[in-house]
Amino acid sequence: MCTKIKLIKSRLFLLCAILTSFLFLSCIFGIKVSLDAPKNIKVSDITSNSALVTWSSVKHAQSYEVMWTRKDNENWDFARVKDNGIMLEGLTFDQDYTVQVCANPPDDSVFYTISDYNKTEFTTLMDETPDGEFARPSNIKASFNKDKSSICVISGSGASL
Repeated sequence: MCTKIKLIKSRLFLLCAILTSFLFLSCIFGIKVSLDAPKNIKVSDITSNSALVTWSSVKHAQSYEVMWTRKDNENWDFARVKDNGIMLEGLTFDQDYTVQVCANPPDDSVFYTISDYNKTEFTTLMDETPDGEFARPSNIKASFNKDKSSICVISGSGASL
């Protein structure tokens, strides 16, 4: 019985020594562990110009970076939030969007680095036309002539308006 206790104590001591060494080396050499990427990214309450994006909380995360863009756009919008959700507003109706989220560690963290991004996609709803008004056209392009004295408006089908 006494031998078993000595064996358990020596293994426990070895485990503590390994953990202490890891913590010491991580502080000295800057060895850090990446936070887990946010999971269960869901998009709800989608309208023609907004959408609610939520995700599961990540242990040790201080904040989250959220980036979103329309599929045909190279520019990303960006927000940093403390909670595990954000209402995206000012979106364009009837468009496909990609949204991605990552977790940020505390600014002074010596153990963790930013997580990888997880992403999802969604489509905004068609524009709702108020009673008594015409629907806004989509896929319209406009350009001035050379001397900027008139404007040419072309629909997505190529017909001049």
